Parts: sequence; C-alpha cells; structure tokens
Amino acid sequence: ENLIQNPKLLEELRELWAKDQEALAQYEEAINALGGTVRYEDHKRLFKVVERRWDINKKKLDSITAIHGWPGNTLVGEEGAKAAWGIPQHHPDVFFKRKCLSLMKTALEKGDIAPSHYAQLYDRIARETWQKQKYGTSMREHAPFPIKDPRKVNERRSQLGLDESIEVYALYHGFEYAPLSEKEIQSTYEKAQDDYAKFEEF
Repeated sequence: ENLIQNPKLLEELRELWAKDQEALAQYEEAINALGGTVRYEDHKRLFKVVERRWDINKKKLDSITAIHGWPGNTLVGEEGAKAAWGIPQHHPDVFFKRKCLSLMKTALEKGDIAPSHYAQLYDRIARETWQKQKYGTSMREHAPFPIKDPRKVNERRSQLGLDESIEVYALYHGFEYAPLSEKEIQSTYEKAQDDYAKFEEF
C-alpha cells in the first residue's frame, strides 16, 4: 500500500463500499424478519435505506472524480479502484453510469483499471437501456443477455484485454455458452414473422 498515491482516498472509498454493503445487508435482514409474506410496499419502504446510501455514494464519487479524475490503481490501488467501480454498478441512474464509464475509459487507456470493470459497466448500461451488450459480461441464469454480433464477442473481449473467452466466463457462471447458429437465428426470425402474420390475420 505504500505504492498507492492516495491512501487517504483509498480509506474513503473502502468506507463508502462498506456502507453500501451494510445497507444491503440491513435490507435483507429486515425482509427476512418479515417472514414469508412480503408485500411490494414493504420492499419499497425498507429499500429506502439502500437508496439513500447509493445517493450519498454517488455524490461522494462525483466530488472525488471532479478533483482526481477516475480513481484508478495508481491513485488508490486495486481495492480502491474496485470500490469506486462498484458505486455506479449499483446506482440506478444511467446518466451517472455513463459519466463514470467515460472517465473509466480514460483510465483504461492508461492501463490504470481492470478491463473487466470497464466491460461490466459497459454491458450493464447496454442491458439497462435495452441495447445488446458488447463483451458478454452480463449473465442471466443459463445464458448471457443478448450480445451484439456474438461471433465477434471473443475478438472484442481480447482487444479490450479480458483474459478469458466468453465460453470460459460462462463456465464461471455455471453453464456452457453456446451461441445460436445462423440456422437457429434464421428459424427464430421466421417463427417471429410467422407469429406476427398469424397475429395480423387474427
């Protein structure tokens, strides 16, 4: 840690992340305490603690980046950089996420952050704005969320500096990745066309 330029900032980021995790744990605990019957209103009310914490963390990170730019490995070490990245990952505001992503791009170009952090935030924004993801880091239970031009996904992963192929990454998530073949894509498309034609007739 003596190689870290700003140990004080690392401490601050550690604390922000710890409080994020603490708020989520409190929420889980409160939900569990209600037992089997949890209404939407309960979720909404109990989740306010988490939302308040996320807003505080967003404001703090905004003021940190205004002074220092994106806090990367040189400034706050890998742990600090990971905590900084976690804040936009959790916050629902997509404009905040995009702002962080563009600051992270500059840090990535200097080799100052983990490429996986950039890829995951990029894909998360895509998913939350109903776009296809670029790097295949956003996973559902047994498949990734839709990927743009899936045949080139490993090429893009490798260009960005990600260590593993999407096939290996999927195994970490407990399933085998099998992209749709051209034939399957075509038959899915034809089925959709067919369904639409039936709907029109109806």
